[in-house]
Amino acid sequence: MFVPLRYNLRSLTLRRVRTALTVIGIGAVVSVYVVMSSVSDQMRTLFKQTGGPDEILVTQAGALNAEFSSVSRASATWLRTQDRVAQDAGGMPRVSPELMLSSQLVRDGVTGNVLLRGVSGGALPWYQDVRVAEGGPLGPGKRVMVGRQLARARKLHLGDVVELEGERWTVAGVFTADGTVYEQEIWLEVDELGAAANRADLTHFTVWARGAADARALVDEVNGQHAEPLQALTAEAAYARVGGMSVWMSALGKFIAIIIALGAIFGGMNTMFTAVASRAREIGILRAVGYRGGAILVSFLLESVTVGLAGGALGGALAFAVARVPLHMPYLLDGEVVIRSGDLVAGLVLSAVVSLVGGFLPALQAARVRVVDVLR
Repeated sequence: MFVPLRYNLRSLTLRRVRTALTVIGIGAVVSVYVVMSSVSDQMRTLFKQTGGPDEILVTQAGALNAEFSSVSRASATWLRTQDRVAQDAGGMPRVSPELMLSSQLVRDGVTGNVLLRGVSGGALPWYQDVRVAEGGPLGPGKRVMVGRQLARARKLHLGDVVELEGERWTVAGVFTADGTVYEQEIWLEVDELGAAANRADLTHFTVWARGAADARALVDEVNGQHAEPLQALTAEAAYARVGGMSVWMSALGKFIAIIIALGAIFGGMNTMFTAVASRAREIGILRAVGYRGGAILVSFLLESVTVGLAGGALGGALAFAVARVPLHMPYLLDGEVVIRSGDLVAGLVLSAVVSLVGGFLPALQAARVRVVDVLR
C-alpha cells in the first residue's frame, strides 16, 4: 500500500519558501547544463558539416590547427607534383595556398573579432559549397568577400569600407557556403593579406584529391614523407577536430553544473530533513494505520523528485530565456543559442538525479520512524 501523492503535494504547499528555494537551486543547475551543452553541440555540428570527402588540409607538422601553423610557399610545388591531387579543367593541380588569421574588423569606430582567410581568386571554384550570392568574387585592389552569416551579424553590405590589418578594404561580394564555417569568415587575396599582415609564410594548403579514397591515401603519403615539414588531415577530420575543441565548453558547463548541483543536493537534503522532523507525528500515524517503511520511503522520494522535476522545468525555462540573450562567442556570430530537445531531456534527468540523491537519506530516516518513538 502506497501513501497517496496528494499527501506529499499538500506538504509541499505548507513549506512554500523552502520548497521554492530548492526549486530555484535545481533550476540553476539545469539551466547552466542545458545552455552550455547546447552551445557545444551547436558548434560541433557547424564544424562537422564543413569540408568535403575529397578535400584535405595540409599544415605545419605538429600544428594544432591551421591558425597555429606556418608553412613555406615553396611546399606548394611539392604538393602539386603528387599524382593523387586533382586537376581543374585547365589542368591546374587543385592546391590552394592559404593564410588564415584572427583579426580585428573596424567599421564606423566599432571593433570586432573576425577570421580572415587569404585565398587566390582562382581557387574559389574548387570550393564546391561556396557560391557568390551578391556582387562579384574577390580580387586584387583590396576587394574582399564576406560570408553571409558574418555579413548579417555585422550588417555588412556591398560597397562598405572596413579596416582590416590596419588597411582599408571594400566589400566586393557576399558568399554562401551551405551554412558551413566558411560563412563566418572574410576571404581576401592571399598575397594582399600577407602584405597587410607582414606575413611571408602561409598557414596551410587546401588540397583536393581525385576522390575520397585518394584523399585518404594522400593524407598517408604527406604524413609519411620526410622531405617537407608537413602534416595532413582530411578536411572533415580537421574541422571536426577544431569543433571538438568546443567540448571543453561542455565540460566547463558540466563542471559548473556539478558544483551548483552539490549545493542543490545539500539544500534539498536540508529541506527534506526539516520536513521529516516537523512531520514525525504524521509519519507515526501513517505507520500506525498500516503503511510500511518501504511505502513511506517511496512517498518521501516521490516528494523529493517532484521538487526536482519542478526545478528541472524552471531550469528549462531559464535556458530558453538565456538563449534569447545574444552571446558573444567565437563561431556564434548572431549570438543565437538553439536549445536542443536532447539537452532538455538530459537536464530533466539531471534534476531527478539531484533530487533523488538529496532526498534519499531524509526518506530513509522517515522510513525508520517507529510508532513507539512518536508516542513518547
